Amino acid sequence: MKSLFILSLVLISNMSFALSERVVKREVNEEIRNGRLLGVSYVDELNFLGCNENLCELDFTYQTSGCHWDMCYDLECSGVLTFDTNELVTDLKEQNCIDL
Repeated sequence: MKSLFILSLVLISNMSFALSERVVKREVNEEIRNGRLLGVSYVDELNFLGCNENLCELDFTYQTSGCHWDMCYDLECSGVLTFDTNELVTDLKEQNCIDL
């Protein structure tokens, strides 16, 4: 359904429409909320870096903590996501986590 909405935006604009920063951030946030990208359902910061013809880049930062079996962690992670404006798909480009 959301793909049809974005596709209609593109068609209405005679295919020369570059997806707005707001639309791209909304789509990426939706994928993060659904846990498909980073394994978390939120990020503390999501900043739009820019786009070329087919790809937009966004940087992110989040903190997470927890325990699994007998190991506990407290991490701060940051990295870059890419959003393909043709396929309407977000991918993880890079991510670095440090133990706090």
